Amino acid sequence: MPARKNEIITDFHKLWAKIVEELKEEESCVVVEGIKDKKILLMIGIPPNKIICVSCSKLDHIVNKISLRFKRTYLLLDRDARGRQKMHILRRMLEQNRIEAIDLWEHIFYPLKIRGFKSIRKVEEMKKIALIISENTRYCDTD
Repeated sequence: MPARKNEIITDFHKLWAKIVEELKEEESCVVVEGIKDKKILLMIGIPPNKIICVSCSKLDHIVNKISLRFKRTYLLLDRDARGRQKMHILRRMLEQNRIEAIDLWEHIFYPLKIRGFKSIRKVEEMKKIALIISENTRYCDTD
């Protein structure tokens, strides 16, 4: 594996491992748009009970569901026009309910983009990363 690609995968793995640990230990969840997105997150270690799909319900129902169980929400909606609109509305609604809302695109993918990683705009595009990580965990030192 080329050194640069290995470095980017290692960086992603370190950032993602931190998020996964927070999800396992804290009252937090990840919000995605649909079932395909959920499957990809399951591939890279997110517990199924910590993934909320917004395509299944109205946003006010989603916010109510989240507010009953979680204090922090990682938003991972697609970066297309529809996803950005949902992200904006959902973030505002969550914050009004005193739930911390963190945009994972800014938290993880922007730092990787600075390191030369190709921009990802949809969660489905993370599938390739998920496969690389699962196949090459020996390259991902989390110390």
